[in-house]
Amino acid sequence: MIRAAWILAAKDLRLFFRDRTALLFAFLLPVAIVLAFGFIMSGVFGEQGSMGRVSLLLVDRDGREASTGLTDALERTGMVRLRLRPGGRPWTVEEARRQVEDGEAHHALVIEEGFAEALVSGELPPLRLIRDPGRAMEDRIVRAALLQAMMELTQGGLWVPVMRRSLADLGMDPEGIETVTRFLRGIQETLGAFLGARRAEGAAGGAEEAPGGGGSFLEGDFLALVPVEMEDHAPPDRPKEATFMLIHNIAGMGVMMLMFGLAAAGRTLLEERDQGTLRRLLLSRAPRESVLLGKFFSTFLTGLVQLAVVFVVGEMVFRVDLFRDPLTLGVLVLSTCLAVTAFGLLLGTWCRTTRQADGLGTLLILVMSALGGAWMPLGQFALPPAVELASKCTLTYWAVGGIESHLWNSQGLDHPVIQTAILVQLAFAVAASLLARSLFHRRFLSG
Repeated sequence: MIRAAWILAAKDLRLFFRDRTALLFAFLLPVAIVLAFGFIMSGVFGEQGSMGRVSLLLVDRDGREASTGLTDALERTGMVRLRLRPGGRPWTVEEARRQVEDGEAHHALVIEEGFAEALVSGELPPLRLIRDPGRAMEDRIVRAALLQAMMELTQGGLWVPVMRRSLADLGMDPEGIETVTRFLRGIQETLGAFLGARRAEGAAGGAEEAPGGGGSFLEGDFLALVPVEMEDHAPPDRPKEATFMLIHNIAGMGVMMLMFGLAAAGRTLLEERDQGTLRRLLLSRAPRESVLLGKFFSTFLTGLVQLAVVFVVGEMVFRVDLFRDPLTLGVLVLSTCLAVTAFGLLLGTWCRTTRQADGLGTLLILVMSALGGAWMPLGQFALPPAVELASKCTLTYWAVGGIESHLWNSQGLDHPVIQTAILVQLAFAVAASLLARSLFHRRFLSG
């Protein structure tokens, strides 16, 4: 029995190693996934493995040296990466507001006029944060970075005017505020002298400053000390129960599983060829073109049902009003299913064996899901240009981005973001379908 088992095992190994393309994918898949994840993680979280920097738009209306000091301090926190317009020019307030309203950005910092004078006089500096209030995680990171940067810029002197404002808000009379202020300034001078001596000792001993600017990630009530005016922009019809991560997971996981399902449907061409079913179909009276077209129809309808089930179950469980604009959602679902169906058929006609289709399909879907943001919302981070370009070259980027923009930002068919996502997917569907048709004629009909 053992000898027979070894003979059968040797037979399977010979068949496996005979298919060189499938063999290549078997070893290439784990390597490609590791490289893709390493590429993304190094771009998002950096070489030190610290928290990924989030993108922050900058509007500098003061244009003084103090503004540059604040932006430099923000960069040193290691929490944010300032995003300027192409060419390195700051955004205008109107442009930044439009970016946040369109979902292209989640936060924009406005350094108002008089910022430098306020720092010199010891007053609260005029700052404004234009934000999407639903992006809670990014909001904590941005405000923590801003508080740390302002403390560094003012050498700890910020907390005195902040406390003055807080006491005034609580109703304390001016005389009492001045008494408390003198007491606070005394504490500030004592702490400043103590910390200065400790820093001098650390420098003499060769101590290195911790990555990220030497500050800690402040949480809780400390974030309320950030001296900034909030300007919130969120779609009025966004459900209160909806969170960004929930919407992203519905869109990202729905698209990824759709790609797996339709890629498997496309490979049935190879199975029917190996089983002889395709030959019998080609010998029937049905036009040869109808074979591929029928496969397209069945795969497309399967995808529609699959995505419909995902959204219906998501709405039943989470109650986030996914169907408040059924027309826009329907068009997005149609374009996504068309593009993914074409991808599945192209995979089935490109590969020569089912093992090749399995290996290549898994490889492409996992890499595109990672780079395209199906697993994690890469758009919240400040990505290096190479990672951002690679992300935009994937089908998942446009499929997930279109659905996510509609469900989270309430963008309809008249919005350029939705129109672009639909057009890119339709263009991919047409190109992939034409290529699949050409390969079908060459590999399945010739001879």
